[in-house]
Order: sequence, then structure tokens, then C-alpha cells
Amino acid sequence: MPKSVDRIPPMPRIQALDPKRSEQSWESAPQLQAALNGARLGAWYWDIERGKISWSRGTQALFGFDPRKPLPSDLEYLDLLPPEDRAKTIRAFHAVIAGAPLEQAMHHRIRWPDGSLHWLEISGSLLPDKHGRPRMIGVIREITHQRQREQALSSSEKRFATLFHLCPNMVLLTRQEDGLITEANQYFESLFGWPVQNAIGRTTLELGLWVHPEQRAELVKKTKAKGELISMEVQFRASNGQIHDGILSAQKVELEGQPYLLSTFLDTTERKAAEHALKDSQERLDLALDSAQLGTWDWHIPSGMLYGSARAAQLHGLDPIPFHESFDEFFEGVPGEERDSMRDAYRSLREGPAGNYQLTYRVQLEDGTSRYLESRARLYRDENGAPLRMAGTLLDITDQVELGIYFYPKGQEPKFRQVLHLMGATNAGGGGALGSAVDIPPNTVKATEGYFLMREMNVGQDSDFTREQFLVRYNSELANNLGNLVNRTLNMTTRFAAGVLPAAEVTEDLERSLQELWAKTRSEFIPLCEGFQ
Repeated sequence: MPKSVDRIPPMPRIQALDPKRSEQSWESAPQLQAALNGARLGAWYWDIERGKISWSRGTQALFGFDPRKPLPSDLEYLDLLPPEDRAKTIRAFHAVIAGAPLEQAMHHRIRWPDGSLHWLEISGSLLPDKHGRPRMIGVIREITHQRQREQALSSSEKRFATLFHLCPNMVLLTRQEDGLITEANQYFESLFGWPVQNAIGRTTLELGLWVHPEQRAELVKKTKAKGELISMEVQFRASNGQIHDGILSAQKVELEGQPYLLSTFLDTTERKAAEHALKDSQERLDLALDSAQLGTWDWHIPSGMLYGSARAAQLHGLDPIPFHESFDEFFEGVPGEERDSMRDAYRSLREGPAGNYQLTYRVQLEDGTSRYLESRARLYRDENGAPLRMAGTLLDITDQVELGIYFYPKGQEPKFRQVLHLMGATNAGGGGALGSAVDIPPNTVKATEGYFLMREMNVGQDSDFTREQFLVRYNSELANNLGNLVNRTLNMTTRFAAGVLPAAEVTEDLERSLQELWAKTRSEFIPLCEGFQ
């Protein structure tokens, strides 16, 4: 019965024979050469006494020569090596001749006829021939690509080690399973206080590095689920117990078949402390501004964009939320005539040497009423002197204006009011008149003049009176301070007492004695003050 052409040969089976007998059963050289050629290996034979080398066709190819043709002439072996490799090769030859065993393969480079360099690995055994003469037989293979990979890997490892240890942030290499530290850079030691050599071989949990151990469990879970970089905010504890806030970034890597985590830690402790301090400072500022009922604004002049606080927006009749739109939109409710005055004030500020300004203006609200605002600001310039930004505050002075107790800065008296006009500067000691008031109750003028005289001038000495001094005292101490006190008192009375002040009651002896003293002093003081020359 003929054999089937589809018959599958049996799988290879290793026979229990003496290897020496197997070697003798081979057809020696042809089969051995075929095996060497299949493995891209070359065979060589070195007659040590005569200094002659013979090689196989595979070896000739490994030296860059055509294996199908004989060499054109004899070659000196050392001439095939680069000069820098010859000394090492000569030492190896001498050691073999002296009888030293060739326990490790020898590596050196050879230069091909085309000028390219190739790495060879040479292995051999020292065996005497049948006459006892020394000879060496071995194999040779090219390892150029292997050496290139090794060099690339070594270079990469050196670069990694350099980056690892010079990184300005903490870098850790830990085993993913249990957090065992296998590598740490010097920043780990300087930041957390543990010497690197003492930390290696211990887990991060043993060190107590994690303030919240559940954060490590979360990190491991995320790195197992994703192969990409994971970043998360964590807290680490130093050896002295200090807590460090920071951002931990970790990447899973495979080393020797085991998963590891390569992690970096960016310490944000100082930044967070600064942020908290800034937040606290801002909250204090906001409380102070809110208590003073002040709005703030900041105008970036080149872009025309203006930032206003919620209070500033509310004062302009807008929604009480922070404003960040154009300058024109913020002042849309200001009547056109007063816009012109504002432009003139800004032009004078921009072109003049002064950096501060004070301006009053009116805002028309949707319900038809008006709100009067006082704006105080400062102009900031860039390095070339060009206007860059203006920043300032807004104060509602509607009550003071309507009550007639607000004096506008010189040159800014609005046409919709008649205000107190003071004559030029006079010397108080010379008895000059102060001028007259228009549509202002005489008692208001008289009381204001009396306050200025008592506040500013010393009895028995000459003193100066100027319109500017009068306005400063009036606006800063009477209109602003007392006006704000009256305004807040009225607001609190409305909010907490339904707009009705309870009758005052004198219940203590001390308070009664003070009232009696004031009544007696007032009756004596006022005639003296009115007769003051």
C-alpha cells in the first residue's frame, strides 16, 4: 500500500544515547558546517606554532569578504582591527599562547574592506593536534546590532539616571504591589528627611509617608485600570512629621516582569499657604470695603476693558455681580454732559504730572432717580510713560448731596446744584470775611466755619484760611465721617428698629452728671465762641 503524501512526520525525540557516540555518527565537517551556516556562525582554526589561521566560508563573510572566492592575498589579522582595539587583542593572544584558558568570549571590532566597522564575538578551545602541537579551534559570530542595542540601552540608562537624580522634584520608583521603594533621588531625602539608603528596601506605608493611606490604594487602582500617566493631589508626611501638600504623578512601568510605579511629587505647600494668605487678605479687604460701602474698579486702558466689583456694579445700577466688560458699558448710565466732564478730567490727568484724581458724577437709574458717586483713582503708566491702567474706588454720596453737606472738588461743581462759594484765601488774624453762601442755611455755614476755626487755628497765633483747606476739613471730617455715621445710623434704625428711635432714658448717676456738666458748659461756651475775634 503506497504511503500517503499527507503523512505528518513524528515530532522530534531525543534519544538516550552518549553524546560522544552521536558526534561520531555525524558525517563530521559537512553537517557541522551546515549547522554553523544556519546559525550564521563561522568556524576558524589557528595553528599557534606557525601563526596561521584558516577559516570557513561563513567566517570569511563575517570579515566582509566574498565567501565564494579565495582571498587575493594573505592578511595580517591585526591589520583588520582598528588601532585602538589591537593592544587588547594582542594581550588576549599572548594569554592563550601562555596556556591561559579562554573562559570568556573575546570581543573586538574589525574593519571591512568597505571601511565599515563590525563587532565580532570569538569563542574557542585550545586543543593539541595528534602530534601534540598547540592549536585552537572555535566559532565566530557578528554582534554589531547587539552591541549597538547595548550601547543605546546603556546611554538611555545613563540619561535616565541623570534625569532621575537631578530632577528638582522628588522621584520614586516603587513596586506597585506593596509600595516597596527601589530607587529614590536626592530630593526625596532633602524634602522628607529620610536618607535614600535607609528608605530603599522599605515600603512607603512603613515609612508613614502617606498621610492618607487610602490615597495610595486609589493610585494603585487607577494605574492598574489605565496605562497612562495618573496625577492626583496628595499629602505626604516627612520624617519630622511635617505635612506636605503636592501633586503626585505616577506611570506604570514593567521591570523584570514586575509592575512598578515611577512617580514624581511636586511640592505645593508654600503655594497653597500663599493662596490661603491671599484669600484671607482678600476676604479682609472685601469686608473692609463692604463695611465702608465702597466699590472698586480697575480699567485696562489699552484694551478698554474694565473690572468692577459687585458693589461698584450695583452703584452704577447694574446687577450686583462682578463686572468685566468694556469701559463704555460700565459708564452707560452716566449722562452725556457729565461724560464730557469725565473725559476732560481724564485728559488732564493723562497729560499732567499728577497720578491721582477725585471726580464726582451722577448715574441715571432705571427708575428715573439719580445716584451721586465720588470716584477716587490713580493712573498707572507703562515703562514708556504711556497710560496703562487706572484703579480706584466708588462711594455713594447721594445722601450728602441731597442734604447739602457735600462739597465738590474745585472745578467740579455740578450745574444741577448751587453750592457754597468761598472767596479767596484770607488771613484769619486779619479779620477778613469768609464770603457768602447761596441757598445754604446760614446756620450750616456758620457752624461749619466755627468748626474749621476751632479745628484748624490756634488761639493767640496767626493762621491761614484757604478754600482748599476748608474743603479738605469739611469733606473728610464732616461730610464723609459724620455723613457716613448719620447714613449708617439711619440704615440701622430702619433695619432693626422699624425706623423709630426709642426715647433716651437717663438711668445712671454718671450719665446724669455728664448731662448736667454739658448743659452748664454749653451755656458758658457758646457766648464765648460767638464773641471770638
